[in-house]
Order: sequence, then C-alpha cells, then structure tokens
Amino acid sequence: MHCPRCREEFIASVSTCPDCEVPLTEALEAEVDGSLEPFLFSAKTPELHAELKSILEQASFPHRDVDRGLEVPRGLMPQLVPALESRFEIEADDDQAVLVREWVSEPSEEPPSLEVLQCSMEDLEQAAETRIPELTRLVSFGRQGAAAALLRLTQLGRRGLVNWVDLLIAAIRAESMREASAYATILKEEGVLDAPLYVAEIVPSLSGSQLLIALHVLSRLPDRRVAPFMLPLLEHESEEVRDEADEVLCWVAEADMGFEAAGDPEARSLAVSRWQQWVDQNC
Repeated sequence: MHCPRCREEFIASVSTCPDCEVPLTEALEAEVDGSLEPFLFSAKTPELHAELKSILEQASFPHRDVDRGLEVPRGLMPQLVPALESRFEIEADDDQAVLVREWVSEPSEEPPSLEVLQCSMEDLEQAAETRIPELTRLVSFGRQGAAAALLRLTQLGRRGLVNWVDLLIAAIRAESMREASAYATILKEEGVLDAPLYVAEIVPSLSGSQLLIALHVLSRLPDRRVAPFMLPLLEHESEEVRDEADEVLCWVAEADMGFEAAGDPEARSLAVSRWQQWVDQNC
C-alpha cells in the first residue's frame, strides 16, 4: 500500500497515511509533472523547525519529517509558500527553502482600504498629500503595489512630500520588517546616499528585533561609512546580531574575513582584528 501524496509505502493492514491523512492505494500512478516530488524545507534553528512543523500539523498539510528538515509535495508549494512568506524570511532555490527567521510582529490594526491602489497614477499625483499616508499604511501590511506607487510618486517629483529616511527609521523602531524593507528598496532606487548612515547612527540605541531589522536594512544598502558601527556588534552577546553585523561588513567590503558568529572567542577575536584593519584602511 502506498500514499498517493508523500508516496510512502505501508504494510497491507494500514489503510490511511498517518501523515497526509489520505486513503492509501495499492499502486502509485507514474509521476508526470513532478507534483508529488518532495520539496525540502529546512530551518536555521530548532525553534524555527518546531514552529514550521506545528503550522503544517495544525493545517493538516502533508509533510514528512526527515533528517535535514521537512519535506512537502512540490505540487502543493503554491499553496504553502505565500502563507509562510507572510510569517518567515525565506531563502529559496529550485530544490529547497530555508527559514531564516520569523518576521517580527506586524501592526495589529486592520489594513486600510485597497481602493487607493486602484487609483490611476494621475489621481495619485493630484491627491498625493492625502494619498501618501494611505499608501504608507498599506506598505506596513506588505502591499507591494503600495511601495511601487510611492516610488512612482517620487519619480514624478513628489519627493518633497515625504521623508523616506524618517519613515524607514520609524519602521525600524516599530519593529516592522516588511515596512522597513519596502522603504529601503525605495531609498536604494532613489539613490538617497546618506540613508545608510542615518540608520547606522541609531544602531547603538537599538536592541532586540529593532537591531536585527536595522542590520537587515544595512545589508541591503551597503555603504562603507557604516562599517565602524558594525565592529562593536561583532562582539555582541547575541550570535544572531554578530552574524548579521558580519554580513553587513561582507556586503560593504565585498570581502570575507572568516568571521564565524558561532565560533570560539579566540577565532572570533582574530577575525575582528582583520575587520578592524580593513576599516582603518578603507573607512
């Protein structure tokens, strides 16, 4: 007996797959489109693995726990990925996806009306003063169309109506990863050269999720001037913060000094010295 979803084989006395909760069949149909081929989800931490498994179990989503993570049928990926992307940062390729971290909490209020996204760009331009607050709220709820509309408004010469750096910093302090990422994209497109420096200057006052979001933003806006702000974070008590700070430096320097956030203190110290030397010579 076989499960038509996960394709596991069972003894004859079993009639239902315990994982997929579907009736077993005596023979499997040949795979034509690869929809039943397993796709691997792995997680960077045991906590993320447990959270993903809990989500799949609560949704009765077919999956299989394997050594490297959790396997799901490839054909069901279109149903699963959007739900996970709303909750986790995911790095994916054709064969597997890695859950990097869980998104920090998003605004609890109900999202505003989507009617503003249905306006023509002419309407938006004519009513920019009233529409921009609506669009910025929509960005905080992950609406990519809102970010695109905001960017278009700046390209139409409405930049003076909104301070993107202030919005980015407010999003970081509000612990909204999606909103901060959207504003970082706009700032990069707009070529606001001092944006990374403004973010780096508030780094010493941040902690927890705020700090991680700021580091994520800085990795997307590489600028050598932020490197000195990263050096103290290489000795931060949080392994995740150390890793993110090193990633920012790698993007900025386009080099890798061999720093391992989880390495022993002596090895980390040597790598920090190499980063210090690079900063002294280049910043």
